[in-house]
Amino acid sequence: MKKSYYNFVFSKEQGESILYNSRTGAMAELDKEHTKQFLALATPKLKQENPEFTEALLQNGFVIEDEVSELDMIRYDMLRARFGNRSLAVTLTPTQDCNFGCRYCYEKGVLQSKYMDEATQDAVVDYIEENIIVGGNLQLCWYGGEPLLALDIIKRLTERFLVICEEKKVTYEADIITNGYLLTPEVVDELLGCKITKYQITLDGNEKTHNERRPLAEGTPTYQTIWENILKLKDFREKIRIVLRVNIDKNNTDALSFVKQNVEKEGMDDFIFVYPGRVIETEICHNSEECYSSREFAVLEQEFFCSDAALLYNYYPQPKHLVCFADSENSAVIDADGNIYKCFMEIGDKNRCIGNVRGNEKCREEVLYQYLLWDATEDKKCKKCKYLPICMGGCPKMRYKGREACTKLKYTLSEYMKYFPQTMKEKGI
Repeated sequence: MKKSYYNFVFSKEQGESILYNSRTGAMAELDKEHTKQFLALATPKLKQENPEFTEALLQNGFVIEDEVSELDMIRYDMLRARFGNRSLAVTLTPTQDCNFGCRYCYEKGVLQSKYMDEATQDAVVDYIEENIIVGGNLQLCWYGGEPLLALDIIKRLTERFLVICEEKKVTYEADIITNGYLLTPEVVDELLGCKITKYQITLDGNEKTHNERRPLAEGTPTYQTIWENILKLKDFREKIRIVLRVNIDKNNTDALSFVKQNVEKEGMDDFIFVYPGRVIETEICHNSEECYSSREFAVLEQEFFCSDAALLYNYYPQPKHLVCFADSENSAVIDADGNIYKCFMEIGDKNRCIGNVRGNEKCREEVLYQYLLWDATEDKKCKKCKYLPICMGGCPKMRYKGREACTKLKYTLSEYMKYFPQTMKEKGI
């Protein structure tokens, strides 16, 4: 036996420690004596003198058999998830129109009054029917522009998707990313009829701050309408889950605590999860002076999550086999024209388009292979990194752009581990 390469040992007071393994996601609190035994780890002697402790270390991946290659194990799990997934994940943009004029919008160059026509809708249905896996799972994400501007298309397509899923015994899941301006109770009722139970809404702070950053396209304020819509979602708390995203840069750092406190004050924190999103500079909308670096944002994020056990529980660093849907074979982002992409941040960029559901676009195979064949376990830097299993190379788009893509946990894992053991005990884990 040998120690896992992916062990992290965090020292506590009086010789105790917290042991975490990034490949298995296991965590253990060790008293002084067990810490000594683990750090010394004369495995034959330990197995003989303390077989139960040795077996627990083996079961949780803190020690492994001598002949095992952990890099091979990680690579196998990655390939199985990438090419053997029984889920089809599709992000659909029924319109590239938007009613907002957000100052940091990365889609500014591609937004237009374009809605998915009937021929393209038919082709989308055909695409899903051809690619769906019998007995598998269909995960639909409605995106935009602002998808609620095309509610009729959402309803029409959902009806057809559900028929296919019933015929092929496929589980159907759906969520929507919306600015929340049109999300009235009447609209939520219609979305529930479309089996949409998960909603992501963005709120960037108090009324003044949010309105400066996220007005309507003609400049009209939006905060009051969105917040009133959110308050009315209390009636749906047993049926839906809300992710409330707060986009953060150096101009609105206090927005995160403001939004969280308002949600708690209204007694909605049982079904609304607040989290920070990092605004990243792009060629068309934001400059680096206003944006947090990855390290700076990691610290801000850690302080926020560690302030609340309920939030922290959702941020426990589990190993991942894929970075996101973009590096999965069974995933696609489809825009209103039927163009297919691997990443939703590439909508409208014809150089990154890998085809079209109507068959009128040549597949850019080099883009497809860039996502599906890049292997973090073969990368010179990544393969030596102990954070590899919880990072897997990081955001593919950031990576090919030559920007930092690594997990933010490399800056903050030790701080999180001061809080995780107690949080897990409170959750009975």
